[in-house]
Amino acid sequence: MFKNVVVGVDGRQGGRDAIALAQHVAGPDVQVTLVNVFGSTLLPGRTSGLFLAGASEESERILVREHEDSGLDADMVTILDLSVGSGLQSAAGRRHADLLVVGASRHGAVSRHLLGDDTVSTLSGAPCAVAIAPVNYSPDSQIRQIGVGYDGSPESQLGLIVARSLAERLQASVGVLAVVAMTLRPYAESIPENWYEEARKAVDAERKRLSKLSVLEGLSQQVVDGDPADRLQTWSEQLDLLIVGSRSQGPIGRLLSGSTARHLARTAGCPLLVLPRSAELTPSIGDEDRAPAQV
Repeated sequence: MFKNVVVGVDGRQGGRDAIALAQHVAGPDVQVTLVNVFGSTLLPGRTSGLFLAGASEESERILVREHEDSGLDADMVTILDLSVGSGLQSAAGRRHADLLVVGASRHGAVSRHLLGDDTVSTLSGAPCAVAIAPVNYSPDSQIRQIGVGYDGSPESQLGLIVARSLAERLQASVGVLAVVAMTLRPYAESIPENWYEEARKAVDAERKRLSKLSVLEGLSQQVVDGDPADRLQTWSEQLDLLIVGSRSQGPIGRLLSGSTARHLARTAGCPLLVLPRSAELTPSIGDEDRAPAQV
């Protein structure tokens, strides 16, 4: 499925986590490029040619070391950019990558706010799919259970295609989770007495609808109500890989909104693969595959 992969490395464990995940997801006969972005840690006033040359040399040393340790047959690229996310996106675009792999952010809540979240920033505007390796992801890990967050959108349809392809190569099983999201109510409006009964009916209706879709034939299916990000995060604890779509302008309550993907980038209990909308990769869908009902 993925033939041209860019991996972000930083000389720390996060980059090694990304390399390990890339080796699992990418498969054989793939073009791999290790990329280190330097410049984001340069201090104000320290951007002279001398300082930049030193930072560039250190970036090259990091790449050589990680390349040798990984044993990968990979290209190496250094990029000067004030933002790690922007630099990785630029590298993926220039290399025409179909997958960008990064490690999970290791900043705490306070430092994430002050320094920015490199992992999440990589998602915003990425030109290709993005895979995020959890902290301390082992090269010996195996992908046996793949989950797809499904709402009938083109992104989730693509997720099914990718999941089936990976499952065939890795001999893994695929499961689907659809979330009937409870949309936000106007401020101060009380919850109706039959709210939970209506939610139960919506879940039952969605379960029946999904059971009739040929695209889901042979896959285990779950339908639940609640907050999509929380439900998917909980489910991810049981998986070896979670696949979701992302659209930055998704409507409130939709399963695969950009905010859901960003939340999972920080909290998923397994590797996360986020698929953006792409005119070249988006499969066509019919009315019968529309998104789950909203309560």
